[in-house]
Amino acid sequence: MKPNNAFLLKNLERNGILAIFLLIIFCLFAQKTLLSYNSKESAKRFAQVLKSDSLTLIKIRNSLDSGKIIQKRDKNNYTKKKEFIDYSSKVKNKTYVPYTKFQIKKIEINTAGQLDWEKLPGIGPVLAQRIVKLNGALGGYYKIEQIAEVYGVDKETYERIKVYLTCNPKKVEPISFNTAPIEELERHPYISQKLAKQIINYRTNIALFKSKEDTKQLYEMTPTSFERLNSYIGI
Repeated sequence: MKPNNAFLLKNLERNGILAIFLLIIFCLFAQKTLLSYNSKESAKRFAQVLKSDSLTLIKIRNSLDSGKIIQKRDKNNYTKKKEFIDYSSKVKNKTYVPYTKFQIKKIEINTAGQLDWEKLPGIGPVLAQRIVKLNGALGGYYKIEQIAEVYGVDKETYERIKVYLTCNPKKVEPISFNTAPIEELERHPYISQKLAKQIINYRTNIALFKSKEDTKQLYEMTPTSFERLNSYIGI
């Protein structure tokens, strides 16, 4: 019995099917090979990126350690050269110029205002105001050492500023012991209430003062008080 020709494949058809099958196998193999190649290339490129980044980091670190110039990208996407500054060595080698008498002008303590005093080292607005206030209450300073009597001017501060001070004792305004009322006498920092009353009693009941030496007859006028008041006694 002969087979049915409808179900039999001709040689040409069999060859075509075989060719298609082989083509499919080739495509699958090629795809697998390409994927493998791409994976290897990706891995290779990734390794190169890592290596490049590592070298870059090493270069940056070496640049920072050696103080060389490095490049830094700003917001406008362009590079600028910025010098690495060793601040510690710069501060260490920096020369500071302290206050000297050549940098600060000397002031005359009887004519200097508050702002003039504030220019001196260690003198702030409060101390400057006290110094000017005492100057007015005394009627002027007759010597530089009186600045040390101002409350708040300690020994250290006085030693720092005395080289910038000058004093003209002719600026002192004496207070008249023969005519000044008791209120004016009592306002003077060197005249106590007891001394002010004795001055009034002496000139009223005994005589007017003819010289500064006459004031030594007052009980409250001690040698220390006379020395301090000598420049302020007006006859």
